[in-house]
Amino acid sequence: MWALALQIIGAPSDIFKTLAAQPRKCNSKRIEEFQAFYVSLEGDRDLHRACIWFRLTVCAVSICSKKVRADGPPPTLMQLGRKRVQTETTSLLVELVPLLQHDAGLDLDATVASLLSTQAQIYMRFDEYQQFPGKLWTFTEKYNSGPHDAACQAFLHAPASSLDAGYSLPLQRGAWGRGSFAAALAFLQSQGVQDELARVFEESDATSMGVERKHHSDKRSQQRAKVMSVARASRNSVLQAFRTWRTRAMGDLYQNKKCTPSTPP
Repeated sequence: MWALALQIIGAPSDIFKTLAAQPRKCNSKRIEEFQAFYVSLEGDRDLHRACIWFRLTVCAVSICSKKVRADGPPPTLMQLGRKRVQTETTSLLVELVPLLQHDAGLDLDATVASLLSTQAQIYMRFDEYQQFPGKLWTFTEKYNSGPHDAACQAFLHAPASSLDAGYSLPLQRGAWGRGSFAAALAFLQSQGVQDELARVFEESDATSMGVERKHHSDKRSQQRAKVMSVARASRNSVLQAFRTWRTRAMGDLYQNKKCTPSTPP
């Protein structure tokens, strides 16, 4: 993305020189490799193709990251289960391919192959949302306007290996626990279960805005570029406890070389 932005504004290749600090060996190698890529003809072609690939991936990401409002479209998990990503990216691909011939500097064969590969990756990655628990929307009365009796019956007869262990499998076992097929079907269609299924999809939508605000606040309070994670804070606490024990043990050894230091914490 940075390379694309720099190429668009026409930034020179020597913009990556470090003046105030001496970079580490690994960072120097990265800078040299990026400079070589940035000025090469092959790098220019790759950037052209990447810009076109991003049209597909950005379309998929925008659908997944869009915040759903109460009066807006259905929950994101349901949209993914209804193949919205695959449908819209396929439509975008159909629009893009005829336009590629207007770019004279573009390798059409490589670009079309890359677009098809990207689309195939999108299909494979989002195919999991057509399985359970993403498939539960098919027998929710609120989000499936069509007849959902057949979906409920198919769910009851679905093999355990096709259900997720967190929600769908316990739901199926709870339905069959009613004693008979008719009672299990009535259980799934009961108002309580239908409301719960609707809440599952509605509560699955989340936003990272609160986390981002917290990170920004922590950066300002800690006066550092990165936020100290829980893992790092715990590791620092362990190291501090070990240093305290080591200092005490070394003092004991200096006072009496025959004493045995205590067990580290």
